Amino acid sequence: MNKPSKIFLVIIIILLVILAIMIVLYLHMRNSITNITNSTNMTRPNSNVVINNNIVLKNDVSKEKDYSIDTNKVKMEIDESTITPISISIIIINNNENQLFYGEEFKIQKNVNGNWKYIDYVSDKLYWNSIAMITKGKSQTTSKLDIEHYYGKLDNGIYRVEKKC
Repeated sequence: MNKPSKIFLVIIIILLVILAIMIVLYLHMRNSITNITNSTNMTRPNSNVVINNNIVLKNDVSKEKDYSIDTNKVKMEIDESTITPISISIIIINNNENQLFYGEEFKIQKNVNGNWKYIDYVSDKLYWNSIAMITKGKSQTTSKLDIEHYYGKLDNGIYRVEKKC
């Protein structure tokens, strides 16, 4: 047998081995899918949740809870007894039924000749913690804002605090 014939025979054997492996994997995968399809469903009593192979599926989307917030029913007030050039306490009042979620970040504006101007941070290397602050529905939460850490000590003037929800 010459050298090109031997190479051709080796290539044919390698291809047959690869084909055999693919057939075994296909049969194994098909068997797994059949086992999943033939599993039984369980429904918890008084529930619209179906458990299938440890996967929880909601079978009635129309009964999902509304988590919306009407921002007109949210108010922020200043605890005037806490006003200092380095910190202040704010009161978030949530008059919605649902919980209000907001971040730690706040911005300070100063009134300059009748116009509101944002104050720059003391450094570009500052960061805010990415945590969710929560005020339950029909309740209020008080938070102390560390103005000095982000903006430095404030000069005399008229300021306002901005917080997004």
